[in-house]
Amino acid sequence: MYFQPKTPLGQTMTKNVIRRVVPNIPSNCLEESVVFYTEYLGFRVAMDMGWIVTVVSPGCLTAQISIVRGEPSHGLNVHHAEH
Repeated sequence: MYFQPKTPLGQTMTKNVIRRVVPNIPSNCLEESVVFYTEYLGFRVAMDMGWIVTVVSPGCLTAQISIVRGEPSHGLNVHHAEH
């Protein structure tokens, strides 16, 4: 017998498909970090909320990095979207 994960509604999941993973990178220098990812690595800004900026690869929109203002958190945050 093996473990079968359940959805938040209690339904058995038969297959997991990971479509994208977006790491959150903490930075005490948010503006400088955005310059690094855009000017040196060629990403473009997709979202800028002032405290978090998400950059994406122009060639592959699922290649994304979010840069978060501040110190790293020692907690684990998991965001799950079903599409």
